[in-house]
Amino acid sequence: MELLWVRHAEPERVAPGTGKPANPPLTAHGREQAQRLAGWLAHEHIDAVLTSPQQRAIETAQPIADAHGLKIEIVEGLVEYDVQADHYIPMEELRATNDPRLTDMMEGRWEAFGGESPEVFRTRVDATLEALILGHPGERVVAVCHGGHQRRTGDRARFRSAPVVRSALHVAVAGCRVANGRAFARVAQRDGAPDRAKGADMTVNVEHEGRVTIVTINRPEVRNAVDGPTASRLADAFRAFDTDDEHDVAVLTGAGGTFCAGADLKAISRQSGPNQVRPDGDGPMGPSRMLLAKPVIAAVEGYAVAGGLELALWCDLRVAARDAVFGVFCRRWGVPLIDGGTVRLPRLIGHSHALDLILTGRGVSGDEALHMGLANRLTEPGDARRTAVALATELATLPQRCMREDRASSYEQWGLDLDEAIAAEYAHGVRVLAAGDAVAGASRFAAGAGRHGAPESPGGA
Repeated sequence: MELLWVRHAEPERVAPGTGKPANPPLTAHGREQAQRLAGWLAHEHIDAVLTSPQQRAIETAQPIADAHGLKIEIVEGLVEYDVQADHYIPMEELRATNDPRLTDMMEGRWEAFGGESPEVFRTRVDATLEALILGHPGERVVAVCHGGHQRRTGDRARFRSAPVVRSALHVAVAGCRVANGRAFARVAQRDGAPDRAKGADMTVNVEHEGRVTIVTINRPEVRNAVDGPTASRLADAFRAFDTDDEHDVAVLTGAGGTFCAGADLKAISRQSGPNQVRPDGDGPMGPSRMLLAKPVIAAVEGYAVAGGLELALWCDLRVAARDAVFGVFCRRWGVPLIDGGTVRLPRLIGHSHALDLILTGRGVSGDEALHMGLANRLTEPGDARRTAVALATELATLPQRCMREDRASSYEQWGLDLDEAIAAEYAHGVRVLAAGDAVAGASRFAAGAGRHGAPESPGGA
């Protein structure tokens, strides 16, 4: 069994005598974060979703279950630090009165509030997890519990991370992510669990903003270098995007201020989750052999080098921070470009510029990258994602059928002679005309829309 332990850490705000329920629902912020978590897990294989009976835990788990077509299984033993409602005292009240039990709350000694001691809690949850392992052999399970305690450092709130259960089950944390006030720890049973490199789970996050899909490589501890499992998840994420009628444009970016440092050479050297290298199927970096029906924009911060450069070249457009660096850095290690780099780079920036980068392995950034055509837009550092999403949103407002057919023709012409390319362009254009989109657009223009380059309201097929 593989277990992803999700601890809901929104602060508890229930006090005796206030009339508020002892089991409140999620706040609007909590619901937003629950949807974001579900998006991150949308392309993971999940066999079961378990949750404690608290309302907030159930609401956190429900979007995950919905995304995978699963029913939530309520597990009583997943309740974290079962504090009796009539003993609960808000932290603000303890702080205002200098109550000595503030230290108990900060240290998790919940017996001072009619709850369990840490020892009792660990024993109970150990027994619960043991039962879960027996009940879900060989499955990937998401388990959600609720934890409502909060501590403060100065004026900044920080949430305690989920308890890591060890003892009789011999489990250990295999990776950790902290985001938006919620801590995640992927916990796996030592015996029988797959051997994964550090940070190997949740290495590709998928989010949505309006009609835009945002795919993030999430391995900042290795500058978003892509190993085999991550490449597979990237390919799956873009396959899902390509068949998703709810989203029209994608943005590919990297977490932690780096786009992608290429293939994970350490994983290759130790043969632990190496990238697949074969003549068919997905590319070593994942989606690099795909030609999607919809556009993808790269949002580049930091380094886009080696295989990371090839991923950026695979995208239709590149929005880059002024200090972002593009380069064939794998030149110095004798690692070849095998994800389309020697093909797409000359096509995008010309053979002379391409050879300058391919032969020397030097990095380029800023105005030079823009002049070469590596970057289509430059932004200030830290603003690449926002600018790319704004551009993607703009593209999503345009008539989609026409844009996609023109885009497809521009890619297909590379392998055709002039007559064949013009014939292919005609075939794409006729499909748009047959659908009536052009007539509808011309009618809107004749009625006064879009004159003198003014933007038109979103719409179009």
